[in-house]
Amino acid sequence: MKKIYLLLMSVFVLGLSGCMDLDINDDPNNATGEVMTPDLQLPYIEHAMGRYICKPAAAKWYNHWMGYWARSGGYGSDEDVEGYSITSEFGQDSWYDGYSLLINNHLMAQKAASAGLDGYLGISKIVKAWGFSYMVDQYEKVPYTEAFTEKLTLKLDEGKDIYDSLLVELETADKLLAGTETGKNAELANCDKIFNGDLAKWRKFGNTVRLRLILRLVNVKPAAELKGMVDKIVANGAGFLGVGESAEVNPHYKNDKNKQQPFYGAYYKGVDGKLIDQYNRASEYFMALLQDHHDLRYTAFFRPVGDKDGNGYVGVRFGEENQAYKDEHKANMTSVVGGPGLAKDVSAAQWILPSFESLFLQAEAIQRGLLAGDAKAMYEKAVTESFTWLEVGRYKKPSARTEELPDWQKKSLDPILENYLRNPAFTFANWDKNENKLNLILMQKYIAMCGVNSLEVYCDYRRNNYPDIPLSVHSTRGNNVIPKRLVYPSSEYSANKANTPTVNPQTDKVFWAK
Repeated sequence: MKKIYLLLMSVFVLGLSGCMDLDINDDPNNATGEVMTPDLQLPYIEHAMGRYICKPAAAKWYNHWMGYWARSGGYGSDEDVEGYSITSEFGQDSWYDGYSLLINNHLMAQKAASAGLDGYLGISKIVKAWGFSYMVDQYEKVPYTEAFTEKLTLKLDEGKDIYDSLLVELETADKLLAGTETGKNAELANCDKIFNGDLAKWRKFGNTVRLRLILRLVNVKPAAELKGMVDKIVANGAGFLGVGESAEVNPHYKNDKNKQQPFYGAYYKGVDGKLIDQYNRASEYFMALLQDHHDLRYTAFFRPVGDKDGNGYVGVRFGEENQAYKDEHKANMTSVVGGPGLAKDVSAAQWILPSFESLFLQAEAIQRGLLAGDAKAMYEKAVTESFTWLEVGRYKKPSARTEELPDWQKKSLDPILENYLRNPAFTFANWDKNENKLNLILMQKYIAMCGVNSLEVYCDYRRNNYPDIPLSVHSTRGNNVIPKRLVYPSSEYSANKANTPTVNPQTDKVFWAK
């Protein structure tokens, strides 16, 4: 996995007609290599971040493992995903796409450093922490210190050492952004497709990623040490992403081939307006969880059968092989996963770290005693933001955004939320009625993240052993459980064999896992 190899893998590219107006395509001859400048590299990298967390190859199995989605009855079983028997041939895109993003970000950082562009350099360090943390979260030991060198074989650094380094990178990033001269980085307003050059929001994003990494460490570092780490974030004064402050990218997505918003084009409709995903459907477990607890977010995560109101919402049992059951749960008989709260529009921004996730992170940190504040208030703010972000109650018909209520911004969600959070008859989400406050926060975050970032939920599940997600019913599962990590790609065992360990995904955990 030498440097030139990584450059060849950097084919998430975008066609460029100036950073004001990006067109997205998959032209492998239009690489983002060393001829590019930071203002041209940044939009590519930002698009790749959004695409990474929802790309079908990776998002599919995490959404299935985490209980959100299942295979529609018209398809044969997938023994790797449903039997949890993964090998080095499984999920290789997570490795290649991750390093593709990271090499391009590394090249941008080099150019930004040589040109004295502290804004771009600070952003690159946040992206580095965001991307490398996910590599560790999936594989544990990965190339880091030697990742972008000319060496033919690369050392794999320990996950805990990489995390320590990434936390330093994030601290440095904040200092760079806080001291950035606006004039020298003025073009960021046009070329930054996440925050439009608003470095105050980039600082919040960096702090939120930093908090996320610190919470990963709750099982491996003393609480006092973790609190000191959080105190350092608070001391920089930038804060965290709050209400209405999602990190999301939009390089002018539109209804054209390979130019749609990534989630919309992968899980809802193609350019021709037809349903594009006939495989993934709502899981029986998750649909029942929400309906049984009067949680209306199922109308935002999924669509009614046939994409028409009145026919109901139907889920599928994960791993089911019975033919009679499958015949009754084919694609046109079960709920589409590109619900109106997720696949909002073909030209909508692609989320990277939504506002409600930041609020849930803060609520957890407060509840654990790592951050000052009112845990109940932050928890309820997070749940409220989830409903708002998903636009629950905004439309007369959940499946048809053309039925928009013009007074939605004036219309209060209070009745829906009051019923959900405080109705004494429905205690599922009620703070005062739940004894285990931490599990309440984690459960509500789990629900809110359906289809949004299943990799993040997979991380939460492994560090908390919660919630209790039902296992696949597939006959090949045997005693297997949800894998604790991924296996290195076969290319690493052939090209970097001396440094690549043999791992057992059923027993070998990443360093921070419980």
